[in-house]
Amino acid sequence: MSCENDEPINLLIVNDEFSSIITTDSNSFIDGNSRFSSSATLDITSNELIADNQNFIIDSRVNTLTYEIRNFSGNPQTINNAAIVIGGTRINIGNIEILSSLNTENFIRDRFLLNKIAHDLRNTVNINTLFTGELNDNAVSFDVIIKTNLSIGIDDLQ
Repeated sequence: MSCENDEPINLLIVNDEFSSIITTDSNSFIDGNSRFSSSATLDITSNELIADNQNFIIDSRVNTLTYEIRNFSGNPQTINNAAIVIGGTRINIGNIEILSSLNTENFIRDRFLLNKIAHDLRNTVNINTLFTGELNDNAVSFDVIIKTNLSIGIDDLQ
């Protein structure tokens, strides 16, 4: 006996890179403590095919995920207990020496975490990205650029 699906799937794969820019400044600090939290939205509908077919997304894959610190202003220091949260997935980064990390693209390679993010992107095209950590001096400002290269599978026979 054969287990055939009556409805064929014609999968259209859309490959594109998307980014989110998270700005951290003195307003990002929680209750005057050293802990900060800043967020932005990663929106994959900037790709017209995805925007037009978001209800027909049936697969997604995160090919690459990177973060980069740019535009730092303030006293040189270390970001302690840094983490990126994308949707419901937390990526612990650890400690980041800001000056030695500036303008350096850092890759997230944990396939388990990348697959969790990909799963979230099957269900939503706008996902919250958060950068959090601790600094000794909150008189700083910087941007964290999160970039992801995605392959999105769309049912082309809808």
